[in-house]
Amino acid sequence: KILKASSYYLEDVLRLRLDERANQGKISFLLLNQPPICDAHCRRCFMPDDRRTLGSKSSITLDESKKVLEQARDYGALCLEISGEGEPVLSKNLLGIIKHANKLGYLTTLITNGHNLTSEQIGLYKDSNVTLVFSHHSLDKSRYEADNSTCGSFESKMRNLESAIKLYNGIIEKQNGFDVYRLAIHATLQKDNIKDTLDLRDYCHE
Repeated sequence: KILKASSYYLEDVLRLRLDERANQGKISFLLLNQPPICDAHCRRCFMPDDRRTLGSKSSITLDESKKVLEQARDYGALCLEISGEGEPVLSKNLLGIIKHANKLGYLTTLITNGHNLTSEQIGLYKDSNVTLVFSHHSLDKSRYEADNSTCGSFESKMRNLESAIKLYNGIIEKQNGFDVYRLAIHATLQKDNIKDTLDLRDYCHE
């Protein structure tokens, strides 16, 4: 099992040598953070509070983002990761970036908390060659919402995650002996959430 657009995918499935590409001056991955706007206040968040006040004031425009994508593609970029110092789905430029990246042939990964997704958005991501990754840390509602201080976020996340499971169902690709997935859960293992992480793994298996 391998996640599409990951380094493992490029090396093990496509059989590319990323070190050789780097020595040739080629880019393999491009990370395009979105503005520090978020609906949650997670205690594990690495974004300082003063960054939130910036909003989208210091972010580049959609046209500038498109130019970055084009220039990186000229240097051989294959994969785009869209995350953010906040929640990328709240970025007004996200849809335009995804559409342009797909047009240029990028393999895109979108990392989201999943709170603000719609079925329409998820379907568009699926059709735009996006690997969708939900950041998650607990299947226990009270623990989840205590961590991010956002009432109602657990129900939203699980509803949208189940919607993504249905929409992405059936697109597991078989390539070079690997099952290639385009939907995943991302969890950070820490000393106080080991059981939560094991529960998430069981959820994924199911």
